[in-house]
Amino acid sequence: MALGLCFVFAASCGDGGDTTLKPADGDCRQATWACADGWICLDQGDDNWQCVPEEQEDLSSGGTPDTSEILDFSAEPDESSVDTSGTDDFGPDSSGSSLDVFDSSSQPDSQVDPDFGGPDLGSADIVMELDFSETDTAEELDITEPPTDMGSPEEDIADPVEPLAVSLVLSKTVLSGLSQIGAKTTGGKGVLGVEFQVDGITMSTDVIPPYSLLINTALFKDGPHELAVFTADTAGSEASAVKTVVFDNTPPKFEDLLPAKNATIFFEDGPMKMMAKVNDAGSIAKVTFRANGLLVGEFTVPPFEVDVEQKNLFVNESQLPKNIYLQYRAEDTLGQSTEVAHNVEIHKRFLWEFPTLGEIWGGASALPNGNIVFGALNNTVTCVNPNTGKQVWQFPTAGSVSLAPTVDPTTGRIFFGTLDGKLYCLDSNGSQQWLKELGSPLAGQVALSGDHVVAVAYSGNVQLYAKSNGANGWGLKLPAFISAPPTVSPDGMVFVGCQDGSMYALTSGVVSWSKKTANEIWSGAAVSDIGVVYFGSNDGWLYAQKKGGQDLWSREIKGQIWGRPLWANDNTVYVASTSKYVHKLDAIDGTPIWQKKLEGITYSSPVIDASDTLYIGTTDGILFALDAETGNSRFQFLAKDTIHATPLIVGDRLFIGSTDRSMYAMWRYGVSLVTPE
Repeated sequence: MALGLCFVFAASCGDGGDTTLKPADGDCRQATWACADGWICLDQGDDNWQCVPEEQEDLSSGGTPDTSEILDFSAEPDESSVDTSGTDDFGPDSSGSSLDVFDSSSQPDSQVDPDFGGPDLGSADIVMELDFSETDTAEELDITEPPTDMGSPEEDIADPVEPLAVSLVLSKTVLSGLSQIGAKTTGGKGVLGVEFQVDGITMSTDVIPPYSLLINTALFKDGPHELAVFTADTAGSEASAVKTVVFDNTPPKFEDLLPAKNATIFFEDGPMKMMAKVNDAGSIAKVTFRANGLLVGEFTVPPFEVDVEQKNLFVNESQLPKNIYLQYRAEDTLGQSTEVAHNVEIHKRFLWEFPTLGEIWGGASALPNGNIVFGALNNTVTCVNPNTGKQVWQFPTAGSVSLAPTVDPTTGRIFFGTLDGKLYCLDSNGSQQWLKELGSPLAGQVALSGDHVVAVAYSGNVQLYAKSNGANGWGLKLPAFISAPPTVSPDGMVFVGCQDGSMYALTSGVVSWSKKTANEIWSGAAVSDIGVVYFGSNDGWLYAQKKGGQDLWSREIKGQIWGRPLWANDNTVYVASTSKYVHKLDAIDGTPIWQKKLEGITYSSPVIDASDTLYIGTTDGILFALDAETGNSRFQFLAKDTIHATPLIVGDRLFIGSTDRSMYAMWRYGVSLVTPE
C-alpha cells in the first residue's frame, strides 16, 4: 500500500509543508496529528484511518481511474501529459496491487525535511515502480525490516575478553614475622581462585577475592625466597607471577670490627680507625659508633668506617696507657638491631732510644738470651736489654762497624767485620774468641754455613772460617771487587754478587754457575725453599734463577737494587730500589702484585712479621710498616736521620738503627698489650 511508502519517503509525501505526518500504523483522527495541505484523513479499511491525497478520496469511493498514462514508460513523457500540479495519482493496477508514483518536481531543489531526514534527492525527476506480482498483496512485503543477511541492528555484539593475568601485591620486598601477601587478577572469565607458593611449595589457595596469604616468615630460613601465585578461569586460561623477596627475622650481625676486642691502639699512629662490616638478610638502615659514650660515627650506607681523632677523646700522651670503651650498633630497615661493645687501650708505640756516639748503618741481631747487639761507626759493638733499652755490655774495636753482626743461634757467638779489614768472633757476653786479619774491609754481613762462617772482602776474596776457632776453610777469589753480602742455601751453596755484573754460585770453592747482568751487583741474594735464587742488579732488573742456574724469569724494577730481596713462604718476593718504590711480585713467574711509593730511597732489605706487616727504612729517615697483602700503610716511624739498616723483629718488638746515632725500639704492628677481660 501507498501508506507504507509514504512513511518511508516522508519528505516526498504532501506538499512539503511543515506538518507532521502520521506513521503507517497511526490514526490520523487523533487530535495530535494533522494531514498536510492537499491530504485528507480517510478510512483505508478495517477502521484504518490514514492521510492520503485528496484525489484518492474518489478512489476510495469505488471509482476506477485511467492509469494507462501512468504505467506507460515506453516513450518520453510529454509535458502536456504529465500532471505538475503538485499531486500524485494513485490507483490499483490490473492485478489489484497498488502503485505509487513519486514526483519530485513539486519539492524545492535539494531539500529534505529535517524532521524526517533522508537522502538529498536533488531536482531530478525520480520515477519508482514497484512490482508486487510475486506477492498476493502489498502488505505481504514488509519493507520496514532489513534483509535477513544484513543482521539485526539490535543483535548483541560480544565484547572481547581481556586475557587472564595475575600479579603479586606486596608493600615491601623484605618481610619479617607474620606478613600479608596479596594477589590481584585481571581479565579472564570466571576466575576460580589464586594458589600461593613459597619456593615451589603450595601454602594456600584463596577462592574469594581479595586474594591473600598470611605467612609466618619465621618458619623459613633468613634470606631470599621465591613467591609465586597461580590462577585459572572457567574458560581454561591460566596465569602466574613470580617475585623474589627476603625473609629477615634476625637482627644484623657484625662480621668484623676495628679496633678488635682487647686491641692496642698506639698514640703515634694518629687517628684511631673504627670500622665495621655488617651482615643482614635485609637492608641496613643505620650504623653508629661511640667511643667513651661520644657519638663518633653515624652511617646509612657502607663503608662503615671513621677516623677518630684521639684529642676528641681527651687522650693525652702523658696519661698513657688509657682505656677506651667502644660501642658498635647496627639497625636494619625492619627495626631489628644489634649492639656490641668492648675495650681497647691506647699506648705509646715508642719504647726506648739508645744513643751512641757513632752512626748506625747496619741492623741489629738477637742473641739466644733475648738481648740485641749492633755496631756503630764509633768503633763499638753494643749489647742492649730489649725491654729496658739499657746497655748490657759494649765491645771496643779498632775500626768502625758498618755492618750488622751475625749471631750463631746455637752457641750465641757473634761474628762481625770492621772497616779496617778485621773479622771478630765474640761470645754472648762480649768476650773476644778469635780475630782474623782479612786485609780488606768486608763487603757485607757475614753468613753462616754449617760449622763455618762465610766472609767476603771488598777485594774479591771469598773465604770460609771455622766458627769455633777461625781456622780457614775453602776460599776463592772472584774476578772483580765485591760490594754484596754472601747468601748460603740450605744445601751449602754460596751465592755472591760481583761488580763485574755477575752472580756466582759457589760449591766447595768452585764456581757451579754464574748469571751475567748489565750492571754491578750490590744486592745480596734470597733463596726459596726449593732453591730458586732471587737477586737484583744495578741495571734495575730482578732476576730469578733455578737451582741449577737456568733462567726462570726476570723483571724490570727500575732504579738500582741495593738491598737483598725478601722471599716469603707464600711464594711471593718483595724488593725495593732507588726508584723509591717497593714491589711485590709472584715468585713463580715474576708477575707484579703491587708497588708502593716510598719517601726516600732504600739501602736496606725489607722484613715481614707474623701479622703480615712489611717493614722497610728509607734515606728520609722513615720506617714504613705496610700491609704485605695490599701495600697499604699501617704506620710510620720517623727517625731523626737516614735509615740504612734492615729492621730487626724479636717477639712483639721492632728495632731499627739510624745515622742519627741512635737505636730505637718500638712495638710492632698488631701486638696486643691489653689485659684480657
